[in-house]
Amino acid sequence: MRLEIPGSEFIVNVGTKKQLFLDNYIIETTRWISPRLSETARWIQPPARNRTELDGWKEGTDRITGDVPGHLVRATVFVTRTINQPKRFERNPIMVRAYSWEGESTPWPVRIMYDKEEELWKMWYNGLTHQETPVKRHLYRCMYATSENGITWERPRMGLVKDEVGNDTNICYEGKGQYVLKDRDAEPSRRYKMVQSIKGKEGLQHPMVHYSPDGLHWTPELGPFSHNRGDENLSVMYDPASQKYIGFCRNVYPKPVLVHRTERSIHRMQSNDLVHWSMCTPIIDKDDLDALDIDFEGMWGMYYENMYLGFLRVSHTARNQMDCWLAHSRDGFHWQRPRAGPFLSWGHQGRWDSKSVTVFQPPEQVGDELWIFYTGVDDQNAALGLAKLRVDGFASIDACPNDRPEKNNPPTLMTKPLYSPGNRLVVNVEASKGHIGAELLNTEGFVIEGYSRADCDLFMGDSLAHTFTWKGNANIGGYLPLRIRFYMQNSRLYSLQIPEVL
Repeated sequence: MRLEIPGSEFIVNVGTKKQLFLDNYIIETTRWISPRLSETARWIQPPARNRTELDGWKEGTDRITGDVPGHLVRATVFVTRTINQPKRFERNPIMVRAYSWEGESTPWPVRIMYDKEEELWKMWYNGLTHQETPVKRHLYRCMYATSENGITWERPRMGLVKDEVGNDTNICYEGKGQYVLKDRDAEPSRRYKMVQSIKGKEGLQHPMVHYSPDGLHWTPELGPFSHNRGDENLSVMYDPASQKYIGFCRNVYPKPVLVHRTERSIHRMQSNDLVHWSMCTPIIDKDDLDALDIDFEGMWGMYYENMYLGFLRVSHTARNQMDCWLAHSRDGFHWQRPRAGPFLSWGHQGRWDSKSVTVFQPPEQVGDELWIFYTGVDDQNAALGLAKLRVDGFASIDACPNDRPEKNNPPTLMTKPLYSPGNRLVVNVEASKGHIGAELLNTEGFVIEGYSRADCDLFMGDSLAHTFTWKGNANIGGYLPLRIRFYMQNSRLYSLQIPEVL
């Protein structure tokens, strides 16, 4: 919902959900902070006289119409945005190849999840073996593991598949799994669903789903299926907003394949039942900001705090290495890619993950942290690693230490006019070596009495949910819609929220 107000931008309805600072990409230059250079000063300092008389033009008729790019941010001074890399677990890798039946390259997770009903971590992962005779082909096996803490994993012998010499194994499916989910609302025999992309007799790829009552014994759906849906690389997420499944795949190579293959792009499709899928639509392509050797291997997505996040596998073909970059969207169709740097980069030379890192699924929240499981590869072996990130910590607005006098040059961020039925201002912020304050402005840019910078109780510390107060008063109900102007010093702002507190 966006309501237009005269002489200003649109009002952004943020509801009571958290708002991340990922897609406010007009983050400054310290001078260019609005569409008109002539109005720059008014957004940082309160206007001294009637704004309709400023600069010899009237806002009602002369103002540039339309919204400013970005979701929340209207203007910034002396701050920057950082794409925050998760911190690698000190005891990595947490799982390595242990048995011959796991193949030459393992583990490649299909899904890692914490089952709250059983209070148990569960993992489905692929192992790969290369067979040279009679023809060269890839042999995949999907296996199952469990853990009490998400770090130490056990491979239960399930009596389903034996290895070449008759040993019991943890293999649960002879094939390549690509996504597993547990649907608590489904009938018992279809409680678990496993999706994969299969090439049919006619040579066209199609998504296929298997069902299981326990995640171990799988029965294939008989179809018919939707054909010609991307290539063999498929990932799936459930979208609670549309109540549909979203699939991310790559473009199909044209036939015949030439010496130089077509560059890969990421496509999107959707389904109500994991069997019948819409046609693929391209959502991410290479552009002029990408290096010549960039190629996209795939993307895994998630719905996080009212927006879509993508974990993009980026291959650097010249050096034969791979890392993970973030992508984000507000509607699931139009995606942006921050280019400040990778979300998770490959490890240093000589490390177990020095050649490639691949995030195969969205993070799992554990307490105040987001756990990111990833597969790392060196020149020969693959292993499973763990990295951790603070909640909402994908990106932050940072006010770095500097030698400017704070009184006259405070690092500042101001939002667009925001509407919410809430009555508190809550932020996820790290300011243990600095401070952050906020003042509230009406839609025209004037400070609301009692909510000025001087009235604000500065916060110094580290909090996932700090509630701002102004001389002890936290209630901002009745003043919305409003703008928020943050004054920051040596601090990092991760998200804001305007919840309703009764």
